[in-house]
Amino acid sequence: MSLVTLATGLGLLAFGRCDWRRRSVPAWPFDLWLLGLWGVARATGSPLHPAVGLGWLLGLLALRQATGGLGDADVLAIAAIATLRPLEWGLWWVLLACATAGLHHWLRRPATLPLLSHLAVSFWLMLALHLLLL
Repeated sequence: MSLVTLATGLGLLAFGRCDWRRRSVPAWPFDLWLLGLWGVARATGSPLHPAVGLGWLLGLLALRQATGGLGDADVLAIAAIATLRPLEWGLWWVLLACATAGLHHWLRRPATLPLLSHLAVSFWLMLALHLLLL
């Protein structure tokens, strides 16, 4: 497991837990973590996919404007982490997060959904599937 993958997964767990409990995340540590991910990726020579991240950012901003359902942290996390992975990976990751969020809503009917928590769960599920299929 690469350093970028580990930092991404641990950060998602930490901020997902915060989102689950408070339905918000502290801005400056969250932004610093996302910038740190890019810095670690650059320092370790991991490929970056800026066009993928920009596409996610623009698409999610439009969706956020139309529905009002996504928070700033959700949009930034998806766009920033998608920059670190190929497009197909990001599509599966977000689809799995939406499926777990939909299941959560169906079972519990909460007023709001902590999407960062579901992004963390889907990230670790995808990592486990990847390791099982190697």
